[in-house]
Amino acid sequence: MRGKELAQQGPPLIWRVLGGAGITHAITLAGVATTEARAGVVADLAAGLMAIGMGGGRFPPRFSIEVLVEMAGAPVAGETVELWWAPSKDGLVFPGGVTGVDEDWQAGDEAEFKAQLLHVGSVILSADAHPVAQIGNFVFDPPYRYGCPVLVNTSAQGLQNDDNEHRLTFTPVVREAP
Repeated sequence: MRGKELAQQGPPLIWRVLGGAGITHAITLAGVATTEARAGVVADLAAGLMAIGMGGGRFPPRFSIEVLVEMAGAPVAGETVELWWAPSKDGLVFPGGVTGVDEDWQAGDEAEFKAQLLHVGSVILSADAHPVAQIGNFVFDPPYRYGCPVLVNTSAQGLQNDDNEHRLTFTPVVREAP
């Protein structure tokens, strides 16, 4: 009989506008218009494990991800905001023209370049605007230690024009041996 396998949550990596408590990486999502995209700062996925004494260049093979956005206007129910990942072996070279900094990404060419990234998930939107939080939860297995998130707004509405709520949270799922 196989032993029970348990998991624990590691310290989360949080992308948001810098300045708040617990924010580990920058991404400015305020006012991202329809069909526009924003890339966040590169992360070392091993950093959270190093903080709890499990470093050595290892990184968690799985992350629980929460995407939280607020829409400026009420979208049509079922429209989406997409999260993509630009993986990197070294934290310097990324696919899809991602550079590793907080910036507008591939203006006008988002659909072409996101095909080079890994799709993490799409937040299925309700027909609600600010102050209602639109939240999507996903499980993601990154192939490399480094990478950058890219949020693509494919809805017909822009994101709320402040960064009070918008955030991407990557929580490591650390497996325990039985």
